[in-house]
Amino acid sequence: MNVQRIQAIFEKDMKDFMKNTMMLFTPIIPVILAVLYSRMGGSDR
Repeated sequence: MNVQRIQAIFEKDMKDFMKNTMMLFTPIIPVILAVLYSRMGGSDR
């Protein structure tokens, strides 16, 4: 494949990714929840 074509596809995907907020937050939410749940455990360490 042509390098320009790959770059154009990548740029289009990045624009779509930034427009669709659900796609943006879907990978972030589990990380945030994991951090919150790990801090909820208390101070029994």
